[in-house]
Amino acid sequence: MKTPIFAALLSSALMLTVTTLAVTLTTALPAVGVRADTGLDERQLKELRRDAQRERRALRKARNQQLNDAVTTLRLEVGDMASHYQERVRAVDTEFDLERVRLEAATESEVAALEAALQKRLAGTLTAVSEAELLNRLSAMEEATAAHQDAVFAARKSGAMRVHEAQLAAEERKDALLSERDQRVLNRAKALGLMQMPQPIIASPIGGELTRTELQWNEREQREVERLHERHLGLLGDYLHGAKLRAWERRNLDEDFALEWQERSELQALESQQRMLNPGLLQAGAAADPVRQEAVRQMTEAAEQQRQIKIRYDQLRRERDILRREEKRRLTTSE
Repeated sequence: MKTPIFAALLSSALMLTVTTLAVTLTTALPAVGVRADTGLDERQLKELRRDAQRERRALRKARNQQLNDAVTTLRLEVGDMASHYQERVRAVDTEFDLERVRLEAATESEVAALEAALQKRLAGTLTAVSEAELLNRLSAMEEATAAHQDAVFAARKSGAMRVHEAQLAAEERKDALLSERDQRVLNRAKALGLMQMPQPIIASPIGGELTRTELQWNEREQREVERLHERHLGLLGDYLHGAKLRAWERRNLDEDFALEWQERSELQALESQQRMLNPGLLQAGAAADPVRQEAVRQMTEAAEQQRQIKIRYDQLRRERDILRREEKRRLTTSE
């Protein structure tokens, strides 16, 4: 039989053992890594994160492959569409070239008629019976010649305007064709998923929060989809901005035409003055030196004015080209 003393000692030993075991388990619990919010230890969380990372990589690869396939498909289809519309645009250009030839021929015919009329008037003047009568008609000849040159200039300007209007009409017909092409390309790009921002493959928290690696992944993914979107829009730039650029180019044609004929008009006015001075200079040969010197001075001044006009318009064109370069950049980069 066990004595009371032995029983008491045995009971004390058992209590000490249980207490020690409880303390040991309590101390060892955090080292196992059990998460109070998930009930998973660190080893299990790492495995889940590795699986999620593999899945994200596979999804990203599939997304990028799908987008690359879409770009390849669009390029092939755009090539076929471009060939079709290019033929139609070429037909419009050919039609305009033929019309321009007809219009220029009509202008030359009008100028030839003016030349013939002037020759008849001059012939009548030169066949005057007396020298005195011929001298009396010199002033009338000068006026007739000046009027003839002005009429020729007006005829050529009107002819150039008709060609310019025909060119603008042809450009508008081409714009209608190319705008139709652009819309077809953009519709197809939208159907292939190339017009919208690609969806990023975002890491979700596992175990309550994102790790540093997952945060870095999400940042890279956001940059990646933005880069892909910019690349796709760059490929579609000609079709996104085509209508705006073509309208801008037609306005430039109008401005160029107006500037060219404004310069020609100023030069024509000076040339008319010079034509009036040349006979006066010849007639001043027998006159006093001051008369001849004045005629020479006026001719020299007119020549200098011509040079200044050309310099001024050359400057205007160069400044215009610089401004247009910036305008085009804004047109092709605006949303």
